Amino acid sequence: MGQHADGLLARASASASVLTDTATDPPAALAVADDSALEGSDLRFAVDLSEPVPRNDVRVTATTSVWTAGDADFTATSETVEIPAGQTQVGFVVKTTDDTDDEPADPGR
Repeated sequence: MGQHADGLLARASASASVLTDTATDPPAALAVADDSALEGSDLRFAVDLSEPVPRNDVRVTATTSVWTAGDADFTATSETVEIPAGQTQVGFVVKTTDDTDDEPADPGR
C-alpha cells in the first residue's frame, strides 16, 4: 500500500492461484482487484473467479504482507474466504490505520 501525504492509501493489490479437482471441475483463473482508501478507512478487495466452479466451493487464504506500506499502515490479516460452488466472487476487508506520518506515494502489495 502506498500513501500520499494527505493520507490516501494509493494502491493495494494481491495475487493468488486456484487449485481445483480437474476431474470434476474445470480450471478457473483467480483475480484479486486493487483497491484504495484513505487512512483509517477499510480496503475492500474482491476475489473473482473467471468462471463458476460448479461442484466445489473454492477456498482462498487472504493474507496481508508488508511491502511498500509499513506494518503500522494496516492491520495484518490472514483469513480464509470461500466462494460457494457456482458463484464467482467473494470479498475481504483490510483495516487501515490513520497516522500522521508523511510517506511517499508508492504502489503497494
